[in-house]
Order: sequence, then C-alpha cells, then structure tokens
Amino acid sequence: MSQFNDPTLGNPPPKKSSTVKWVIIGLVVLLVLVGICCGGCVAMGLFGVNMAGQQIASELQGTPGAQEHLGDNLKMSMNFTETANEQQRSGNKEVVVFDATGSKGSGKVIVTQGQGGQAINSAILRLPDGREVPLK
Repeated sequence: MSQFNDPTLGNPPPKKSSTVKWVIIGLVVLLVLVGICCGGCVAMGLFGVNMAGQQIASELQGTPGAQEHLGDNLKMSMNFTETANEQQRSGNKEVVVFDATGSKGSGKVIVTQGQGGQAINSAILRLPDGREVPLK
C-alpha cells in the first residue's frame, strides 16, 4: 500500500471517546459518596451506643453491687453478640448486654429496658464465674 493511498494522511488523528473516562469518574465519585454516607451512619450509630453505655454506667456506678464487684471508674460498652444471644435465650427484645469494667473487676451487665428503651427496669451483673448480682 502506498502512502499516497492512505485516507488518514493529512487529517488529524481520530479523537478518542471521553465517554469511558467520564463514566469511570462518575462511578468513582458515586462510590466515594456512598462510602462517606455509610461511614457517617456507622459513626453516628457507634456514637449513640457509646453514649448509652456511659449513661447506664453513671446510673449504676453508685449501686452496692457495682461498687463491691466492679469498683470505681465504671466503663461500659455494648456487646452486640451477647445482646443477640440473651434476647434469643430470654425471648425479650428489650434486653441489652454491656461489657463492664471497673477498678476492681469486670463482668457483663444485662439491662432490661422499659417500653421505648427509655428507663432501666432491671440490671444484673453477671460475673466471670457465672454468679449474678442484681444492680437495680
């Protein structure tokens, strides 16, 4: 083939389609936005759970059972696995289990909430040896 018969001779090279580039950019932006939204929702949920643990810890801090077995500086964090297990075992969806740690020891605090989750109906400290101590 001769260079004189080349149809592209003297013409600018064909433009590459930018559609693929914009689709990829759009997908990346969409994934970033979804990641930010999901991450924000998870962060807000964890913040709320931590606040609930702090509030319940402050309510139970002065009780005789908590003082005797856990001591001061009571810290509580929700245990999702134990909560699900306890709800299934008891059949009560108003039960929440917290891991509790204080200056004297640790254990699991099983809290039964009232309707709407506002008030604590009862709280039981389950010690590592299996004994249960009523807190409220």
